[in-house]
Amino acid sequence: MSTSQISDRFSTHHVIALLVVLLASFAYSVLLARILLWVWAVVTVFSIMLSLFVVYLFYRLVLAVERMSYRL
Repeated sequence: MSTSQISDRFSTHHVIALLVVLLASFAYSVLLARILLWVWAVVTVFSIMLSLFVVYLFYRLVLAVERMSYRL
């Protein structure tokens, strides 16, 4: 996968929106004095996203192996 394909998927608007959501949720957790809960939530969301990404990569690996086997 080339870098041009990766940059097409994530525009700067998406990155800015993600940062705004993270900062807003952090500010809300500071107001409620529950910073550890915020850290736990961010880590949980990150781990779920990482798990889904690994499953996606495995799916692509299976497709690539199938494509190679059809060519043989």
